[in-house]
Amino acid sequence: MELDPLPLVGPARTIDYAVDAHGRRPAKEFLHGECPAKDAKSIFHKCRVMAEHGANALQQEAFTHETGEIFAFKSFQVRLAAFQQGRTWFLTHGFIRKREEWPRAELARAERIRLEHLERGGGR
Repeated sequence: MELDPLPLVGPARTIDYAVDAHGRRPAKEFLHGECPAKDAKSIFHKCRVMAEHGANALQQEAFTHETGEIFAFKSFQVRLAAFQQGRTWFLTHGFIRKREEWPRAELARAERIRLEHLERGGGR
């Protein structure tokens, strides 16, 4: 499946993958692996809108604050966690939800990847 490359650099924001302590990009692995193709395309479209116009251009259901520094791009049952550093949004990881609220383990994973990314220097 051909997906948009990240980072997406736009006039409003930059969207990129967070890198964990092992040098992996869990969000990229999810989007190119278990994420259904139609949902991956939807997430990349939302990332393009964010890069071009900022978060206010997205519908409230498409991008939400979850807890602390963690936000989420949504497409049907797919959730992709993200956090902001400066003008850049970093995607931490994704999962397919089985119930409405986020499992605590997924929130903890997003926060762990955020901290690991920041400890690595916060970018490329």
